[in-house]
Amino acid sequence: MHHVSEEHIGRRSLGHLNLQCEWGDCRVSARKRDHIISHIRLHIPYWPLACKLCGRMFKRNPALKRHLRRHMEKPYSV
Repeated sequence: MHHVSEEHIGRRSLGHLNLQCEWGDCRVSARKRDHIISHIRLHIPYWPLACKLCGRMFKRNPALKRHLRRHMEKPYSV
């Protein structure tokens, strides 16, 4: 993810910021660097977030939060 973030997305301060996904046929574009980074995580095998209750891995924080709500609703079977 670090390589993708620095080499393929870049940074405005360094003059090489790219806010369009060029993964395969995908042409999603974003207005902010964080948004395109979040989108590109969908394409790569990178799961940096883990549920502290069951260990299930997630790519994005909203998915982890949604999962945690399920733990609170009823007994969760892994």
